[in-house]
Amino acid sequence: MNQPQDFEEKDVVVVAQDSFELEGEHYRLVTFLNQSLKDRGLIFGLTKQDERLSLKIYEVITRDSE
Repeated sequence: MNQPQDFEEKDVVVVAQDSFELEGEHYRLVTFLNQSLKDRGLIFGLTKQDERLSLKIYEVITRDSE
């Protein structure tokens, strides 16, 4: 039998976003930021569209489940 599991409800909110024309090790920078700031509830996302990179900063907010 499966027991019900406790879980926290979370929202992910975009804090900021911008696009850049960058070269180099930008993916390593985003990995570094994610590893360093995940405990503070921040997530960094990087996507490429044509020749531009779009960086989004997300905040994870834990909601009280009632």
